[in-house]
Amino acid sequence: MRYLSQAGLTKGMLLARNLFDERCNKNFVDGQKLSNRDIEKIKKAGYPGAYILDPCTDKIVADPIINEGLYYGTVSSVAQIMANVRDDSTLSYCVPRREQLDIVEPVLEALMEREGARIDYLDTRPYAAYEDFHAVMAMILALRIGMRLGLTREQLLDLGIASLFHDVGSVFLPGSLLSRPGKLTDEEFEMVKEHVQRGAEYLERNFALTPSMTQGVLQHHENYDGTGYPNGLRRKKISLFGRIIAICDVYDALTSKRAFRAAMYPVAALDVLEQQSDRKFDPDIVDALQNIVAPYPTACLVRLKSGEFGVVAHNYPQDPTKPLLQAYDGKRPQTTFYDLLNDPAFSNARIVKFVDELT
Repeated sequence: MRYLSQAGLTKGMLLARNLFDERCNKNFVDGQKLSNRDIEKIKKAGYPGAYILDPCTDKIVADPIINEGLYYGTVSSVAQIMANVRDDSTLSYCVPRREQLDIVEPVLEALMEREGARIDYLDTRPYAAYEDFHAVMAMILALRIGMRLGLTREQLLDLGIASLFHDVGSVFLPGSLLSRPGKLTDEEFEMVKEHVQRGAEYLERNFALTPSMTQGVLQHHENYDGTGYPNGLRRKKISLFGRIIAICDVYDALTSKRAFRAAMYPVAALDVLEQQSDRKFDPDIVDALQNIVAPYPTACLVRLKSGEFGVVAHNYPQDPTKPLLQAYDGKRPQTTFYDLLNDPAFSNARIVKFVDELT
């Protein structure tokens, strides 16, 4: 199995993973041979890339942190709730806590079954319905960070609900403000800033969120140095939920395709967040995120500073910056491996970039 960005896909390749559309229906299926028309559809739908089958890398398997049925089922449930909120002209649509838990608990259980595992997979979501996919991925990230920080089960469930609905206030804004490329005017940015207050109030009133959950929603755009909004809170005056959701919100946004830029690979997004540690983000939360995400996900093609290429075959938990690579000669994977962690010959080796298919 290998991951290729959409630019690297060519006619005749076989998909190794299903690709789902914005309604969480299978758009392209595992094992499907790609035609030129399929590739054009993939590009038009805005999939960042796809996993392909390859006999040379058949022992490399990239698995999502939760299975695709649970993931896309959760996205579908969230999409329905968000649609109901958008249609709620009386601002009284209610989701009882039991229904909220029915969404979060299965995800938490699945993550606990793989406690300690890193998120080692590139999401192949379509460009459309960004908000629904973003909500679920923010929840997954928040739960894994909360687990890393030792939160209780009850705290994790509350954090999961708060992170899942952290951007619900955005449905009250004009869609053009959220998806338009280019810089917003000062007046438009003031409108965007209102989504945290409006979302927190709506959830507190209709979803019966606890004070800590409401704070998480209200404060997920507060910055650690006090430069955020809506109240310019600093450091630990920002609630723990607010500090966690803030970094999950930004990390998933960075690693997703947006109207104004392509999706970043994990290592690039982690580098952005590291540079903003102790400024925009709590350094303890940055450290926790770095410990739950693989910077170079399995099945991706990378280049070493020395010039060698390799497909990531395995990430070592003790140092994910030094994975096991299956050698790649520029045209196809080889049978030899570069062990960046355990082979003295590669003790000084360093990955410098992700690359697409070389032909």
